[in-house]
Amino acid sequence: MAGSTPKKKAKRKGGGRPKANNYTWAWAIESILGKAMARGQLIPLAISVILIIAVIRMPQDELVTFVGEVLGSFRSGSYIGWGLFVIALLCWRRHVKVIRKESSQEMDRIGKEKNRAQEKLLGQHTK
Repeated sequence: MAGSTPKKKAKRKGGGRPKANNYTWAWAIESILGKAMARGQLIPLAISVILIIAVIRMPQDELVTFVGEVLGSFRSGSYIGWGLFVIALLCWRRHVKVIRKESSQEMDRIGKEKNRAQEKLLGQHTK
């Protein structure tokens, strides 16, 4: 092996998406958590994961009893408050999306108006 150089491992630059054959569970979790944080869904994701783990770890006989009690509570109307709470959260989420869209449109309008005013003062195109 005289004269041969050792091969260097290829490193991913910029933390981008790995090649098709290099996907790992760690990259998948990183991707899911990153998207959840960027979209403000980290807390609902964490609550969902905790609930799923709790249900999976629950013994089967207790799980059947638990599901029966939950369904019985739905039938008797005990969870109407929770249902209204979820509806209120969904309405709030929709309202936030509308406000963000309106805010973005207003910022674009203000930016264009500012450019027009600068062009008028300077007598030239500013882009």
